[in-house]
Amino acid sequence: MSVSQMSPGRLAVADAIAAAGPGRHYLHVIRPVIDREALAEVLYLGSNWFALGPVSGERFDRLTRLVDEALSDTSNRCGASVLSLVSDLPTDAGPVRTVARYVIEDGRCTEAGELNQLEYGACAITHARVEAERAAEDARTLATLPGRFDFI
Repeated sequence: MSVSQMSPGRLAVADAIAAAGPGRHYLHVIRPVIDREALAEVLYLGSNWFALGPVSGERFDRLTRLVDEALSDTSNRCGASVLSLVSDLPTDAGPVRTVARYVIEDGRCTEAGELNQLEYGACAITHARVEAERAAEDARTLATLPGRFDFI
């Protein structure tokens, strides 16, 4: 029995999903400068168990390869990439939809709120403004989701 090593992109995506928790997750990565993007859907059962069908497995592989490319672009010659994770998380009252956004640049995949804190935390007014912009973008993502993932 052999154990395969996860690529940095697959590990970054798996970490983002694990941070969100068990549920159905919709992933979108975009590399805007080179005009490439990928979508995938994953059912995360918890304890590092993922459910992927043949089509969703291919899409997940395509998405993680794109994240690998973004992480290896440490010179940022192709600009920052964005990984969006929309999650339907089970609760006693029914599923709750959340969104998290990760910025991939300088060989790192960092949650957008954490990146904002690192970059603007010393300036409370600027930090509040960029967090408000991030929250507005998250709300737009959630509002437009039903039409965005019909084909997954």
